[in-house]
Amino acid sequence: MYICYSVSNMKSGAALIYFLCEISLIGKIAEAYENLALRKPTWQQHWYTYKYSYPPDKAVDGKFSSRSPYGGQCTVSGNYKRTATWRVDLGKFLNIHHITIYYRTDNLPWGPDNGYTTRFLGFSLFISNTTNKDDGYLCFKDTNYTRDTIPSNITIECIKHGRYVIYYNERLPGVTYPDGYSTYAYNELCEVQVYGCPSFVIFGENCTFPCPQTCREERCSIVDGTCFGCIAGQKGSRCEQFCDGGKFGQNCAHSCGLCFGNEQCHHINGSCLNGCDRGYYGDRCTQACSEGWYGYNCLDMCDVNCGERTRCDRKTGQCQNGCQAGWKDTKCDKKCDGGKFGLNCAQSCGVCLDKEQCHLNYIGKPCQMMLICQALHSAECLTYHLLNKETAGMNFYHPHKNSAFIFAPFTKTPADPARKTNCASLTEVKVAEDVGGEEINTWEKTIFNRFSKKTETELQLCQNTIKAE
Repeated sequence: MYICYSVSNMKSGAALIYFLCEISLIGKIAEAYENLALRKPTWQQHWYTYKYSYPPDKAVDGKFSSRSPYGGQCTVSGNYKRTATWRVDLGKFLNIHHITIYYRTDNLPWGPDNGYTTRFLGFSLFISNTTNKDDGYLCFKDTNYTRDTIPSNITIECIKHGRYVIYYNERLPGVTYPDGYSTYAYNELCEVQVYGCPSFVIFGENCTFPCPQTCREERCSIVDGTCFGCIAGQKGSRCEQFCDGGKFGQNCAHSCGLCFGNEQCHHINGSCLNGCDRGYYGDRCTQACSEGWYGYNCLDMCDVNCGERTRCDRKTGQCQNGCQAGWKDTKCDKKCDGGKFGLNCAQSCGVCLDKEQCHLNYIGKPCQMMLICQALHSAECLTYHLLNKETAGMNFYHPHKNSAFIFAPFTKTPADPARKTNCASLTEVKVAEDVGGEEINTWEKTIFNRFSKKTETELQLCQNTIKAE
């Protein structure tokens, strides 16, 4: 903040120094920037109307050679008021650098003996986007000056954007003010100059540089072009950088979702440019996979053979609570093999034809596509069926009476032993309804057809193993 004192307030040696300060510093700044308040609309809270008129626009008419109201260049507020407010409307939001105030002196030497010092003490200065000072930014509030030290001309640096510059002072009842303060509040302003650029999108001493377009509303510091805020997706003093580090949006305040490969999301809208990582979906990859789905972008379905059907880890697809009978591996997508079947592939197959792998989860039909036990191993097959408690009473081709093959329907008791077959007519075997059977289904017919294609030697072997009761 620049403060320059009037000559009459200083002793001779110091006076010259401070006078030069005002000439060189303020003069240079004033030349660089434009007086935005000159002849702009004004308003004040209380008018002084006795005998003379001192309207508020006198403070922006560009004239202050006479610092007395009688010179017609100053505004004066009403007497005996507890608050005093004056403002100028710049017409639009502008880029402001500093404000200079020339207070009433009555053209008398300024100092503790000048009665108007007491009225200037304690003032405040605001820049606002509305006519209400409380909506704006407090540029300055006097809390230190005394009648001996307050200058009649004061320049306050306030680098802000705004439309209204508001001067305010108060002497409220019940409040104790410092010694030297007047009893009532006044605004006795001979000139208020607001220096800055005629547009809020330019900066520099000569107002020649455009603010970065990445600044929010293209507003920047009038001094160095630093932004007062960035548009969504940008950061940095001049908003020259994209949001990163897993952030996006306004002020880079929002967190990215789970993008593929932990990539940075779009700096403005947060979308994942290459899709989602495992377990998530949606434009921003913030939604976890719904039940039954997993993987990148949740495009893979959990295997139906999971222990809890279609329930698996949303990232890896690993089934919960193991697998259904006949399936294995973490995703339950591999059939039992190696002569195993059933839940957890923990059961051992019987002796299937051609040593084929048994059915993956048929407890009662352990030999897939060839359930009829080989004749030479019929005793072992029979023992498996009859002694395995898990297969007792289930559907299977039931060898009966030593090695004789007799097709038995579903029953918890042995099939009628009188019902027997001969190897030559295996393809024509039907299950008689009178023993509670069902028509041989397509799958079973396939088995018989396959068996019927065995060589004559095998059929002869089969016939030789059949024994009558």
